[in-house]
Amino acid sequence: MDKRPKRRKDKYNPYTLCSEKGRYYVYFVDVNNRIQMVEVSKSVFETFNIFELEDISQM
Repeated sequence: MDKRPKRRKDKYNPYTLCSEKGRYYVYFVDVNNRIQMVEVSKSVFETFNIFELEDISQM
């Protein structure tokens, strides 16, 4: 797992970002209350990261 600092999250932010061994993942809980892990490309990961940072700046 990466060593990213914990961030404050908005209650409407349903996902968590993670990178491991050069791979990028988005974790979220689905409608059946199961944790899902989806591997995404680096560009998608960076886009989600930018969205998270923008959310934090607005909180």
